[in-house]
Amino acid sequence: MKSEEYAKKAEAGTAGIITVFGNVNMGRNLGLTFLYSSSVVSALPI
Repeated sequence: MKSEEYAKKAEAGTAGIITVFGNVNMGRNLGLTFLYSSSVVSALPI
């Protein structure tokens, strides 16, 4: 990490940015997680 090559690359700046997730709707994800968890729990034998 302290090599001259790394220092030159760090000085040059960001090469690019990758967006893994687009618009994330946290409310929808939370609701779907709740529904999934509820269905798994209700499917368990008592």
